[in-house]
Amino acid sequence: MKFRIQLLMLLFFVITLLPWPASATVIDSLDAVANWNSQAGDGSTVTVSTTTGHSNMALQLDYSLGSSAWVQAYKNYQYFDLSGEYAIRFRYRGTGTTEELVIKVKDADSDTFQYSLGNVTDVADWTTATIKLADFTCETAHSTGNQTMDWSQVKSMEFVINDTGATGGSGTMEIDQLEKMKQGSAPILALPLGNLQNFETDNGTVIATKTVFNSIQDFEAGNGTAGSYFWSVWNSTPTFSAGTVHYGARAVTMNANGTVGILPITSSVNATNADTFSAWVYDTQGANTCEMRLTDSNGGTKTVWSTNAAVQNVWTELTWPASSFTGVDLGNISNVQFYEANNGIYYFDDIGFYRQEQKEDITDYAWSVYLSTPSFETSIIDSGLRALKATGGGTVGINIANYTSAGIDISARKYLYVFVYDTAGNNSVELRLTDINGGTKALWSSAPANQNEWTFISWNLSDFASTVDLTKIKNIQLYEYNTGTYYFDNVGVEGRTGEEFYSYLSDGYIDEMEVTADESAWSGSGDSSTKTVLHTVAGQTGNALQLDYNLNKGAWVLMSRKFSLSLQDGNQIKFWLKQTGDKNYIEVKLKDSDGTVFYHKRTYDNVNEWMEIVIPYKNFTWFESGTDENLDFSDITYVYFTVSKKDGTTGAVLVDDFRYEQAQALNQNLGADKVLQQVIVTDNPFSPNGEGGKNTVKINITLTEAATIRLRVYNLAGDVLYEKEQDYLTGSQQLTWDGKNSDGEIQRSGLYIYQLKAIGNASGKEETFKHIIGISK
Repeated sequence: MKFRIQLLMLLFFVITLLPWPASATVIDSLDAVANWNSQAGDGSTVTVSTTTGHSNMALQLDYSLGSSAWVQAYKNYQYFDLSGEYAIRFRYRGTGTTEELVIKVKDADSDTFQYSLGNVTDVADWTTATIKLADFTCETAHSTGNQTMDWSQVKSMEFVINDTGATGGSGTMEIDQLEKMKQGSAPILALPLGNLQNFETDNGTVIATKTVFNSIQDFEAGNGTAGSYFWSVWNSTPTFSAGTVHYGARAVTMNANGTVGILPITSSVNATNADTFSAWVYDTQGANTCEMRLTDSNGGTKTVWSTNAAVQNVWTELTWPASSFTGVDLGNISNVQFYEANNGIYYFDDIGFYRQEQKEDITDYAWSVYLSTPSFETSIIDSGLRALKATGGGTVGINIANYTSAGIDISARKYLYVFVYDTAGNNSVELRLTDINGGTKALWSSAPANQNEWTFISWNLSDFASTVDLTKIKNIQLYEYNTGTYYFDNVGVEGRTGEEFYSYLSDGYIDEMEVTADESAWSGSGDSSTKTVLHTVAGQTGNALQLDYNLNKGAWVLMSRKFSLSLQDGNQIKFWLKQTGDKNYIEVKLKDSDGTVFYHKRTYDNVNEWMEIVIPYKNFTWFESGTDENLDFSDITYVYFTVSKKDGTTGAVLVDDFRYEQAQALNQNLGADKVLQQVIVTDNPFSPNGEGGKNTVKINITLTEAATIRLRVYNLAGDVLYEKEQDYLTGSQQLTWDGKNSDGEIQRSGLYIYQLKAIGNASGKEETFKHIIGISK
């Protein structure tokens, strides 16, 4: 044991890093000590509290050292605490076959709870899933504890893809922005009635819009003489009317019990696309249908009675289905005749034909007020495929529901909500409710929308009840007066009267999925014979993780992570330290999930002054073995701050802003007179998992002469794992190690030592260089 410690001390402390950090990740701000525990040796005492720190608050250990001469504060990082949360939220999309997506969580005593989103793995657009923790159910077959989820000790999380079709298949699944959600201050959200409007393509009213393709005759001046308009048939004598007209200056009138023949404005009319023929008729008798005869240029003719009757002394549009005129070439109509057998006087105006075009009625969703021109949006969405977009700078009126004459009944619900994306930020939204009797009321939201992110906003419906009949709501409007662009999605009413439920508010990220796949704490795996690859792709925001999979029949694949502390994308830890009283040893200990402990121990001279402590990973040495003797920096379960006796027995130690970071890659200039002039190491630590990214560590060297280079890699016990010797020419060269020993076996996550030995071909000089390599899988 003594030899091992001496070897490790020699190897570690001859190595230095240039401490030029890219960015630091906070492990613990130490503003609160609720999850920190303390221990003391025999005869020693310690209390843990918070005090004013270097920034905000700090962890303070007040101690008195006795015969065993040690005390420590420690925190368990093995679990993720969701006990104060209401829900989790994440974004997903996928390609390939349609399979089931299941989210699973496991607690400290290995109870597994799950929630199925259904067969959604082929959803092509980014979709947001929000799952209440209460909706997770126990998977009894895989729960070995008390079958109750301890949300304060979530040990792991999985996204599982099941082959529900029992046929197998392949595809991809992307996951982004895994968040924890708290309850909002306003009670809401349970027993949902469902969305009143989510702006998807199948939720708008499909209407038939009549579009006039051509006017057959409107009888206005300039469109022909009397002879070209009509002729007398039977006992009718048609004339112009300037007093009773539907539109314009003139109509045509005829006596009862006759036929009027109308020539088109042009010699013939092409009505091939017609769905309906139409004529406006004023009937002094009332309640009479009318007969229309169409004749084509080849003599084909057909007579059809109108589908409706004229209203007495009111201009009425009479219609005839185009499909009824069989035997007539609708592309070449030469004349139109109307016959009315009943008593009275009849006026005709604005004869034409229409084609019915089905389209989604935008008035179901929006109208333009002042400067706003609402439209559908497909890229900025809360969920689904579409949202509604409106531009501010005046008042934006968004009619999100335009119901039938009976209205809808939302009186049993407590709240109306909408998701809003505000490019300006911090603006409230006004909701106006109107009932079928005209009762209306507008109220501004109590909370504003956040800038450039979807914000949940709600209103208490009881605030509208005195003015608006909530049993007969006709339309719902949203207004925004301020400059900016606004997006609205997923409008609904939830929460039953007399019950308390709450809105979702983001409480931070569980995992943003920003680091690369080989640096993340996630891994991909599957049932026997399945194939998975986990890698980094562009996400809805920043990066996302994508699981490529190939499922066998009835099989499953998953991406999973343990919630222990991952330090693998760094190479040094940092914190602020202050001491009062006697100077003692300060130890930092890291423990991984298999029980291996590494530590760093030293004294610091600047007593009673804040100082920043930087400890490269390479300076941690073996303290205690678990199932192996390698510390896995991707799976740290405990962190300890220990005070041990040197001189004196009492005092206090303050620790603040505990974090880790990636310092600049090694760039060691050994001198121009050396055979091995320079060593630059990149992709350290690395991840030899075959999933792309940093699969090898790269050792770039500069030689002043041709030389034989021997690369050896040792484990921390001093055993040689890998050795390679090769001749290299003068100049820049590159060596790599793929993380395997000489038998081709990939080594565990942990720290390793590499040694370069250079023998100059011309000078015969022999030089060696040692440094640390980290493997993180």
